[in-house]
Amino acid sequence: MATIEIRIHGVSGTPPDAMLSTDPIEIERRAGGSISVLAPPPANPNVRAYRWSSLTSGTAASALWLALIPFMLSNLAGFSLPRLRPGAHRIATLLVRTSGLALTAMFSFVTAQGFIDVGAYQYLNGKRQLIDPGSSIALGALVAAVLVIALWVLLSRRRNEPESSDPIDSGPLPAAGLSGTDLLVRRRVEIDLRSLHLATALLAITWIQADAFGTVGIGLPAWLTVFSLVIVPVAGLTVFLLVAFERPRRSLPAFMAIASATALTMSALIGAAAGAEGDLPDDLSLERHQMSITVGVLLLLVASLLVTNLTSRHPGNAAVSPALITIAGASGAGVGAALIQVSADATGGEPPTWIAPLAGGFLIGTLVVLAVAVLTAIGVAPGRERGGQQRLWITIRRMRDRLQPVFIAILVVTAILSAGFIGQRFGWWPFAPDARWAAALAGIDLVLAAWLLVAVGRRGAAIGSVVVGLAVFLAARLDAFERAPLDQYFHDFDSTATTITVLIPLGLVISRIAGALRNRDERRGLAVLWDVGAFFPRWHHPFAPPSYGPTAVRDLAEFVKSKTLAPGGVILAPHSQGSVITVAALQLLDPIPHDVALLTFGSPVGTLYRQFFPALFPDLVELEQRIPGRWINLFREDDPIAGPIAESIDHAPLRDPHLRVHGLYWLEPEYAASIEALRQAVETGG
Repeated sequence: MATIEIRIHGVSGTPPDAMLSTDPIEIERRAGGSISVLAPPPANPNVRAYRWSSLTSGTAASALWLALIPFMLSNLAGFSLPRLRPGAHRIATLLVRTSGLALTAMFSFVTAQGFIDVGAYQYLNGKRQLIDPGSSIALGALVAAVLVIALWVLLSRRRNEPESSDPIDSGPLPAAGLSGTDLLVRRRVEIDLRSLHLATALLAITWIQADAFGTVGIGLPAWLTVFSLVIVPVAGLTVFLLVAFERPRRSLPAFMAIASATALTMSALIGAAAGAEGDLPDDLSLERHQMSITVGVLLLLVASLLVTNLTSRHPGNAAVSPALITIAGASGAGVGAALIQVSADATGGEPPTWIAPLAGGFLIGTLVVLAVAVLTAIGVAPGRERGGQQRLWITIRRMRDRLQPVFIAILVVTAILSAGFIGQRFGWWPFAPDARWAAALAGIDLVLAAWLLVAVGRRGAAIGSVVVGLAVFLAARLDAFERAPLDQYFHDFDSTATTITVLIPLGLVISRIAGALRNRDERRGLAVLWDVGAFFPRWHHPFAPPSYGPTAVRDLAEFVKSKTLAPGGVILAPHSQGSVITVAALQLLDPIPHDVALLTFGSPVGTLYRQFFPALFPDLVELEQRIPGRWINLFREDDPIAGPIAESIDHAPLRDPHLRVHGLYWLEPEYAASIEALRQAVETGG
């Protein structure tokens, strides 16, 4: 029987007809229908397409995983640690898991403040006068708790692992090496962390609820306050430390979740039954301590993690996990603040006072990041490549070429906003009337926009943008713009910052979710996030999207094993993320059959994964030795994702005259030649 070539797609699920260059025929369904094995018509019977994309983009519910992105980043932070000594690795893992707990608390605070203050107290009690103050606060807290359970717990509860995959107790996380068995087992820590994070969310809501009751003059019994805000949190933190170090804990995590739910429910019932006294405020202004304490703890944990990572012998990856946690906190807080702002605008209420300063900080940071990105993208020119930076410059130039319209739009819009600052058209600029900094920013933006337009052959547009910009500046200096607010939502810098950095991104996220719910192709686009971010199991944050890695890796290993039992050999040909799955699957085959060969192409294993997950992908020397002479790696010179893996298996970088960049490798003559070379190696046993 002839050797079978098995093509395995990468992120976003390359359609089978593109993988096989023809309309395929489904010949087998695996993993409960989530994985398909397809073949071309009889003209080419020895090629198969292994499609695993349904694990991450098959259902409409996967579109809702966007709400779990901060938790996904927090979970990835635990796998992106550098190669540390065992003791330092345990400390770093503890810091990552504690940071994840702080993120859960912070997002719970934001959720509770929105429902208790803006939704229930200001609207149902104040504006509509449907319920009394105490009942409104209790109702808001319970609704926030239900939302947390429905959105975080239930949405992330789906398991991609086989139902027979029982969780196991295990020791501390191994410090280095990609061990297929260790990486793919379902550990007990996932279940324990889920219970403890749920308990944390409920306690955070209880804290906000108690603060709200106190603001309107409702005092909870001292014993209940001590139980809810002292005894249960301290006991829960103790249990969490045991879980974070993966020590025996039996049923304590589940008990802490039950205790937290009990504290929340009892506080809500007692507070709702009590009557508010004295003059009631228009809003609760719940901003005194919860957010500041949580953000301070998170920053301390991130700084400690960075210091711990720097103790590595190779600290080049030290900043990755702290950066992921920081991005997770900023993105999650931004979306939560946006939801509160939208709710306040819709109901005519007052949002918490911490939203506007937060948005102002986001706007300043965003402008700085955009300026650096645009300057970098425009300023990179051919001939600047040096040493190890060559592929980075290629990637940036490729991004520049593909995102030119986006860069132009950013520059033009920023210049217009700056002109508005100068003229104080909307009252946006709170500084001196001449607004010299705004003028400088607008001038730089116009120069960059004109430069980029000339570079892409749009000289007329470049001249037009400069003329219009100069006219706007002149009109602003001559006071041609009205200096009055446009409307009540654009009356100062903070409100404008909130609109730009909070409300607009929220609208984009909601529109993307709505499109993905209706359209499977849209879900394929979103699946790129899950294909990369949900490969690893949820060992560090239990509310991350479901991990597909264990199912895909185990099933591919079983599929290869079943094919090697029949006469003939197997050539695995994975692309991009498929090569990560394949490398992990081969770890499960011990020994690897002599009639199995591997052709990786467009693979990020030696570039992105080795750079961002060095403890799991330090090198693949052992795997090379287990398939000697039967592994070839192909990558294009302009592929921003792929690169070399090991000198013994890498072929020279492929030229790309057809500008295929990262896709359609199987159309290259080198691909066919590599398949033939591996086929001969398999058939001759060498």
